[in-house]
Amino acid sequence: AECDQSSVTTDAAGSSGEMEPSGLLRGWIQMPSKDLGMGARCLRLVHTTDLQGGEMLPSGDWVWTNRWFLGPGVLVPRVGQPRRDKIVICTGSEELALSDCVIAVRSATRESARCMRDHMLERWEDLERCYTGTGARYITLDKLSAFLRACCGGDLSFSRAAERSLPSSGRRSMGVPALG
Repeated sequence: AECDQSSVTTDAAGSSGEMEPSGLLRGWIQMPSKDLGMGARCLRLVHTTDLQGGEMLPSGDWVWTNRWFLGPGVLVPRVGQPRRDKIVICTGSEELALSDCVIAVRSATRESARCMRDHMLERWEDLERCYTGTGARYITLDKLSAFLRACCGGDLSFSRAAERSLPSSGRRSMGVPALG
């Protein structure tokens, strides 16, 4: 089934009242298989190429998925050459599908997302050192979590608190299972 903006359905999902980052979410869409058309919802795909100039650029890629991320939060590239301009705020104005090359850091409000991004950029050299690897550089959830604890404080959990998904029955699940 073709997926484009006209296929999009949305519903509002609230955010928690916490001021500290409340979870990290690694994207789940693998770019080589993004066009397989599996899932109940058609959402805009965010990949690292969409993170430029400190902003999330409009993507022409739409994917079918049963999972989604709704900010507010900060999007961080997981893989590739780390660059300051790829650390961007996600306002939470729309549900998104995230490529597996992107990590979302959930925040309670747009203002807390802005503060978190500012802190990350103030400590850019420390964040950049968290990216390792001999080929494509990458950052792990553990390293990003440790950096954020040192940078922003708070207790980060590897939960799917920021993620929503549809079980096979098609009904929305608001459960918070732990990431493996």
